[in-house]
Amino acid sequence: MEIFRSSYDVLKSEYDTLENQQETLALEIPRLQSERDRILQEIQTIETKAQQVDILRRELDELEAKFRIKRNDLGSLKRKIEYLETEKANLENEIKWREIEIQTKEGKIKELQKEIKTLKEDLEEIKNSVDYAFQALKIPVEVKAKQMRYFANESDFLNQFKDYLKAKGLTFSDRVINAFHTSLKVQDISALVILAGISGTGKSELPQAYGEFIGAPLVMLPVQPRWDSPQDLQGFFNYIEKKYKPTELMRYLYQHQKQDDLKNRMVLVLLDEMNLARVEYYFSDFLSKLESRRNKPTFLEIEAGSLKLLDEDKRVKIPDQFLFVGTMNEDETTQSLSDKVLDRANVLTFGKPPELRLRGVKQTVETPKEYLSWETFNNWCQQPQEGSSVLESVKEYVNRVNNIMEALGRPFAHRVYQAIAKYVVNYPNALQNDNIRKKAIADQFGQKLLPKLRGLMVEDRNVKPQLDELKKIIDELGDESLKQAFEVARNGQ
Repeated sequence: MEIFRSSYDVLKSEYDTLENQQETLALEIPRLQSERDRILQEIQTIETKAQQVDILRRELDELEAKFRIKRNDLGSLKRKIEYLETEKANLENEIKWREIEIQTKEGKIKELQKEIKTLKEDLEEIKNSVDYAFQALKIPVEVKAKQMRYFANESDFLNQFKDYLKAKGLTFSDRVINAFHTSLKVQDISALVILAGISGTGKSELPQAYGEFIGAPLVMLPVQPRWDSPQDLQGFFNYIEKKYKPTELMRYLYQHQKQDDLKNRMVLVLLDEMNLARVEYYFSDFLSKLESRRNKPTFLEIEAGSLKLLDEDKRVKIPDQFLFVGTMNEDETTQSLSDKVLDRANVLTFGKPPELRLRGVKQTVETPKEYLSWETFNNWCQQPQEGSSVLESVKEYVNRVNNIMEALGRPFAHRVYQAIAKYVVNYPNALQNDNIRKKAIADQFGQKLLPKLRGLMVEDRNVKPQLDELKKIIDELGDESLKQAFEVARNGQ
């Protein structure tokens, strides 16, 4: 018990001491808490300042980077200023030289102004002389048909044209009308339509009526026996009068590119009795130009003596809208056509009428006041399509005939085949009707091939088999007119 009492006393003493310490510590706790709060507040403040320091450090780094860039830019600007100062000095020197040069040139300018004034006076004088020289060429063309005329289709056009011919008291077979119309459509390759035959068969009246019906101005050129050069067809420059003397053809060609009311319309050119003179003398060069129209724009040069012309007045274009027709009387006063002309033309022969009769009573027919546009007419023109059944049919006939012609020493080349093909595909209804297509082929055989047999010795034994073979092909076409023409030629009649 003593031991426990001693232990108790010790423990009691320690307890009291601890209680006193506890009381002391309890009194210290508020102060420590306050001190803790103060320290925490300072820590928070320091952290905030540390964040601000980081932000300021980053901004400082950025400013230092910008400073380095600006310092580099400053160096570049200094170098540029030095360069510009050098350029300024050079330019100031050049300006001084330019001022000296300008002063020198001002004197030359005054001299040039005087020269320009003189040239203007000369140009005005030349212009007046050109206007005087080409006064006749610049006379406007009278255009009667003012409004455009529309047709349902090409067949409607042909039917109305045939009615118009009947109303005028003119009688032509449908085949002649179709052949004439088709020949005009293919003038890009067969540049001329020739109406040949005895006098009084209406060769001139058909193209005139056609021109009236489509509202196309008609350029009538009566050929004279003395014609022997292209000047007779186009015109010439009179050196004595210092005037250009144009033909109606040249005037219409010139005005077609000047007058607005001639645009998009056709012009029909009629060479009346064209074989009174040698066609090769006055028309050969012009015919070659007509043929070249399908490949490129083609022009005629204007003869102007010593006059100085502007480029636009030096030459005259031959437009596609100009359709060329010629008439020929076949008698002892006329000239025959060469192969060059025949190859480039479609020849419609007007034979002796089956019976002679009086002309029908001519009715009063008003000339149409409207015109068929070139655009409409051109849309009716078809191009042969390679590989089509129609073209293959034409090619078969042509190849067979060409083999015969080669054996006879009269072969032909691409132009003739191309002309035949285009004629056939443009013949009315030939694409839809086999019999009509054969008629069109027969037309071309008569126009393109039979004339090549002129001068052939039909009595020659080597010729007869070839002519017999040619007769078989003609019989296949079933065209009586072609058969008769072939037999007459073969018999030398």
